[in-house]
Amino acid sequence: SNTSTSVTLYIISNTGAVISSQSQFAFVALPTIATVTPPAGQYGRSITISGTGLLGGAASFVSATLNGIPAVRVVSGDNNQAIVIAGPSATSLPAGTVTLTTNTGSIATKPTAFEY
Repeated sequence: SNTSTSVTLYIISNTGAVISSQSQFAFVALPTIATVTPPAGQYGRSITISGTGLLGGAASFVSATLNGIPAVRVVSGDNNQAIVIAGPSATSLPAGTVTLTTNTGSIATKPTAFEY
C-alpha cells in the first residue's frame, strides 16, 4: 500500500528565528512499476503499466515514455495502473526503460520493460 508520513517542517533563519508548521509536508513511498503488458508493441498499441504508488502522491500523469519514445498519450491512470498509447518508433528497439511522470514531477521507472 502507498502510505505517507506527515512531519513537522522547521525553517531556521541565519539569525536563529524558527518557524514551524505541522502536517505541511509528507514523505511518500517511491513508486514502483511491477509489470508492463504487453512487453512489446508498435505505434498505437495500448500498453498497461501496473505497480504500486505510481502517482507518488500526485493527482495525475502528465507523460510516459516507452523505451525512450514518448507515448502518444496517457489514456487513464491511478495509483496502481496507467494505460498509455505507444508512440511511433522509426526502428525496432531492444527492451528499454518505461517511465511515468506525474504533475508534481514524481517519476516511476522500470528498466528493460518494453521493446518496439
